[in-house]
Amino acid sequence: MGSLQVSTHPSHSSYAAAQQADVYLASALISPSGYAKDAELFAAIAQRHQLPVLLANHVSSTGGWQTCGNSGSWNAAGELTVKANSTQSSLVLCHVNQGAISSSMEVMTDLDHEVATID
Repeated sequence: MGSLQVSTHPSHSSYAAAQQADVYLASALISPSGYAKDAELFAAIAQRHQLPVLLANHVSSTGGWQTCGNSGSWNAAGELTVKANSTQSSLVLCHVNQGAISSSMEVMTDLDHEVATID
């Protein structure tokens, strides 16, 4: 797994592939203006290493930084298989089996309820 800063270094994904990773995971804070470039990067990683890529990107603003959501996944051919909403909280579900990926996305509509925490 890599953060976006790590994922932009080719050696990181090359190392993951050399270690026989089944999937490449990235957690990021991608802005609306940066998404297209970063999506190309993740597609290239998937295609270069024949490895599914999963992206978890924050949606809305955080710490003064505006992000664009669009969490998603690319198959080993570098094709986008699912992309979450850019403005609403969403849940992206991915199943990876022997290099093949199936995925779906659900918009989270009932987020106004109180969430219990465990201490």
